[in-house]
Amino acid sequence: MHATHEFEALGLRAVLPRSGLVASSEAQVALAGLRLFIDSRDTLAAAQLARAIHYPEEMGVAGSPPSSTREVTRSFTNCPSSYG
Repeated sequence: MHATHEFEALGLRAVLPRSGLVASSEAQVALAGLRLFIDSRDTLAAAQLARAIHYPEEMGVAGSPPSSTREVTRSFTNCPSSYG
């Protein structure tokens, strides 16, 4: 028996583990954003974010594309390149 079922049998609310959350498009975009935040030279993360911004329907991400390329460029150039 799974531990969550045992907790529920005791009257305690428990959450069942969920698989696939990190594989969702939204999670991939968030992870790419975090990777780019940590290392502004991460070109793969930048490409993944640019793809999500310009082709959200292709990645299954809700939202509309930015109004201009300048908006995208500004968001990427404001990323810190070093911490200390």
